[in-house]
Amino acid sequence: MPPIVAEIEQLRNRILEMGALVEAALGNAICSLRERTGFPATEILASEPKINHLEILIDESATRLLALHQPVAGFAGLRYPDRRYL
Repeated sequence: MPPIVAEIEQLRNRILEMGALVEAALGNAICSLRERTGFPATEILASEPKINHLEILIDESATRLLALHQPVAGFAGLRYPDRRYL
């Protein structure tokens, strides 16, 4: 498997993990509002550092992927004699 595929898969897994945590936190927030109790709210606060950490990892991974694997544009004048495309 090429390294970029492994990196994309790792990024995908982190996004899915963060999505699951956010979904659970949202469910707890709705439950807390409905029942007017503080217990689910404490679970939300407990999961927030993990969500924030995953957000930073995802941002760094996506930036690294884009920086290292983005296509490089050639000189457009060689392909398009019409300078309007520059």
